[in-house]
Amino acid sequence: MLDDDRMQRELDQTAAELAIRQDDSEQSRRRLIDQSRDFKKNTPEELRKQVAPLLKSFQGEIDALSKRSKEAETAFLNVYKRFIDVPDPVGVLEVAMQLQQKVQRLNDVEMENQKLRETLEEYNKEFAHVKNQGEPACRAV
Repeated sequence: MLDDDRMQRELDQTAAELAIRQDDSEQSRRRLIDQSRDFKKNTPEELRKQVAPLLKSFQGEIDALSKRSKEAETAFLNVYKRFIDVPDPVGVLEVAMQLQQKVQRLNDVEMENQKLRETLEEYNKEFAHVKNQGEPACRAV
């Protein structure tokens, strides 16, 4: 059976950690931007031209990873939001089990009732037969 409380705690923890990591990533990105500006200011132009393709390649990869990370985090948070709005199914399942037991008891009672009707019908036929056999004897008297 699902342990909704444990799952909820794990999802809460993951959501909190994601928020912290997002903040850390944003601060790290700002530091990199500042360092890039310092590099451009303090590095000779010829050296900057030589490393520019490498830096652009790194930037492209960082942008792609950031996009992928953001999409994954958004997907997780969307699922998380839906999950926290879902009521705990345990109560409903317990009621369903109780109803199922009542239906089973009702079926059992209906079967017993049908058997009793059949038995009563047999007794009525037997009684009518005995009564019919006894009437000629009564008329003879």
